[in-house]
Amino acid sequence: MKKITYITVITIAFCLSTITLNAQNNNIIPNNSLEEWENNLPVNWDGVKIEVPLVASVETTSKETNNPYNGNSCVKLESKKTSILGTDYLIPGALTLGKFDIDYINREVGLYKGIPCHHKPSGLNVYVKATPNEDDACSIVTSLWTTNSEGVRDTISENFLFIDRNIDSWEKIDLPFVYTKDATPDSLNIIFCTNRDIRDAKENAVLYIDQISLYFTTSLNLLQKDESIELYAPLSSKKLITNIKLEDNSNTQLNVINTSGRIVKSIKVLNSEHTEYDLHDLKNDIYIITITRNNSPIYTQKIGLL
Repeated sequence: MKKITYITVITIAFCLSTITLNAQNNNIIPNNSLEEWENNLPVNWDGVKIEVPLVASVETTSKETNNPYNGNSCVKLESKKTSILGTDYLIPGALTLGKFDIDYINREVGLYKGIPCHHKPSGLNVYVKATPNEDDACSIVTSLWTTNSEGVRDTISENFLFIDRNIDSWEKIDLPFVYTKDATPDSLNIIFCTNRDIRDAKENAVLYIDQISLYFTTSLNLLQKDESIELYAPLSSKKLITNIKLEDNSNTQLNVINTSGRIVKSIKVLNSEHTEYDLHDLKNDIYIITITRNNSPIYTQKIGLL
């Protein structure tokens, strides 16, 4: 099984005492269905383009009309190799709600701006097909932040998902958002890339994207005053330790979800002050622990297995 190295590996914990309903709001993301196009790019989105007059012109974002998930078109991102003045360069396929600033000579990628967002989405849904490089992974990154009166940016949520397997038919991907601060953002950016690190492209990587949406939670307090949930994963232990006290755990389950949005382990929740679960069968990675009651989440936390 492939080892995943993250751009940043940060263990962030948070809990929700809410039930998630299927509340969707696609209006925050402009052209979320990717049906509108102009100058070889979906309207309101930016892609990677390298252009050297009389020497080279490379576009790694294209409109695909053959078998989109929905509507008449989707986006195809493809990493490409090109030669500029005798030097070979690998160019990633990437798409963003912000703007790219590419310095291909020094292999630097600047990313700025985003779109206004004065809500706190619970996560991102998108339909994808993927063929990552065998030594790499396609990636989805989201960022929400606030900007103070002096123009200083303060990130309150940054989330990563890596796809290191082939997805030959359309699959719905779920990327939950984790907030590190109790604040409402003013801006949002989403980046899709054929590679794990946009600055380190690999050949023969393709990512198709369609039907992008944010989802939100509608809050309902499901915990009684004497109910509590605590969990943690000690470093280097490959164990999950829980301290759970619920009035009724007859239909309560703990799910371990990997960064591709797949449930890799499901465990019946036990009412116990100290229960240890063995996670040695899972690779070193970041995971989302979700405890559900009647199939609705009541507690979520990110852990890192190192």
